[in-house]
Amino acid sequence: MIEEIRIQNLGVIEEASIEFSPGLTAITGETGAGKTMLVTGLNLILGGKADPGTVRLGQDRAAAESRMLPPGDHPALDRATEAGAVVDEGALIITRTITGGRSRAYVGGRSLPQAILAEITGELVTVHGQSDQLRLRSRAHQRDALDEFAGPQHQRLLGELADQYRQVRDLATELHHWDERAQEREREILILQRAIERIETAAPEEGEQTRLREESERLSNIEELRLATATAHGVLTGDIDSGVSGIVEALHAAKAALEGAGRYDSQLQQWAHSIEQSAHVLADLGVELSSYGTALEADPNRLEEVHQRRALLAELSRDYANQTELDADAAVLEHAEWAKQRLGELTDPGQGREGLQERLDSAQRELTRLAGVITEEREQAGRQLEEIVNAELSELAMAGATFHVVLNPSDQISPTGAEDVEFEIKANRGGAQRPLATGASGGELSRVMLALEVALASRGTRHLPTFIFDEIDAGVGGKAAIAIGRRLAQLAQHAQVIVVTHLAQVAAFADVHVVVTKSTTDGTDAVTNSNITTVESEERISELARMLSGDPGSDVARAHAAELISRQVVAR
Repeated sequence: MIEEIRIQNLGVIEEASIEFSPGLTAITGETGAGKTMLVTGLNLILGGKADPGTVRLGQDRAAAESRMLPPGDHPALDRATEAGAVVDEGALIITRTITGGRSRAYVGGRSLPQAILAEITGELVTVHGQSDQLRLRSRAHQRDALDEFAGPQHQRLLGELADQYRQVRDLATELHHWDERAQEREREILILQRAIERIETAAPEEGEQTRLREESERLSNIEELRLATATAHGVLTGDIDSGVSGIVEALHAAKAALEGAGRYDSQLQQWAHSIEQSAHVLADLGVELSSYGTALEADPNRLEEVHQRRALLAELSRDYANQTELDADAAVLEHAEWAKQRLGELTDPGQGREGLQERLDSAQRELTRLAGVITEEREQAGRQLEEIVNAELSELAMAGATFHVVLNPSDQISPTGAEDVEFEIKANRGGAQRPLATGASGGELSRVMLALEVALASRGTRHLPTFIFDEIDAGVGGKAAIAIGRRLAQLAQHAQVIVVTHLAQVAAFADVHVVVTKSTTDGTDAVTNSNITTVESEERISELARMLSGDPGSDVARAHAAELISRQVVAR
């Protein structure tokens, strides 16, 4: 709800503030007293367009500031926080200034674009006036109103429809891209098949290139390997032909020497044992060197096979492996597995175009089903809304008018359904049924709006905390005026309602009555000011008497005013 608004230098208002309460607040005053500027101030804080011409004459700056208190879990609070505004104990402090032809908006101390301000407050307040009925004139808003009337379960269904529509759209786009890439995909299939064939034919093994490289080096250096092993063998075992002793014989001699003296010191015995073990190890190594050297044999054919195999594996690694990988053979095998999986995606039934088409058809069927359910619910909600609104219109001086909800089927299902929603009205029994946007006058449109808001409130679907009605009662009086006041009071049971009115029958229903008065100083430098005050008791009776007869002191008018207040309290 709007808790308070302060206005400075706006039209005839030099400085004024007003505190609003829950329920119904009526704003009244003489024509030209400044009610329009008060509504202008309200529009400014709601993100409306700023007119530099409204700045008070002689001043260079106008401002409107308001404290708004949304419900604790209202989405407007989340939107304001996302925009960077600071929420003050659950309240939003909104300021709008007009300086030098430019307008600035602040929410919670943060400067925001006008559009963001309007987005935030649009979730909190709706304004209905003679020239401000865009909500009713737009088919999109008419559809939203019907869907809101249909209830929360219907709203959830609409969310499912929107999600399903996006799924259908995405699948259709994917299928379109699939068809566009047909030639590219055929080339990819051939490349994958060729890669799999080459790798499976070669049948590489992990670590094979390393093993082949070692074998190639061995086969390419047979003589050098023989010489090295023969030399090492001779050093270990000695040269038999020349009688030269080797390391093994020398170790045996050292062992014998230590054993001979070992009877005098056990340490020598331990060393002798260690030398004996070393001699055995070196003797075994000499045998292995001899066997290795004997087994070395040049094999040109095998060397050629190794060279060819290495070249083949190197080619596969170059084509299918990352050259920085330690085991290129493993990378080649991994590429083959990926190629098989990718080939399956492109060619296996249910994974390629056929699978996409099947998923698209299934999603389309579900979209059609959801749209059909929504259409049925809209038809049912439309009939109920017609009944309630027409009952309201008969009490609002529009007894001959009939309200209709028309569903026009669309060529295609959209994210909002399979039809366009349009509100139509027949202004009188003999008239033609026309779209509400063109078939109703401003006053009629305002009353239809009021009837709709009452209907929505009766279903408990309204999430808007505040409604502002600007001269909704224009062109009516008597019984119709009382009916309008009663409906506003009924709506105020569910939300905060602020009404600018010229009718005492409407103002008498208010919980709070605010009067805007104008005063002008005498002389050549005359200054006009508007004052805003809340009236109660006798002052309120005087204001209602003025509205009834033009004379706040008329005894008859005052008696009538007192009777109106008494009757309207009882009539709620």
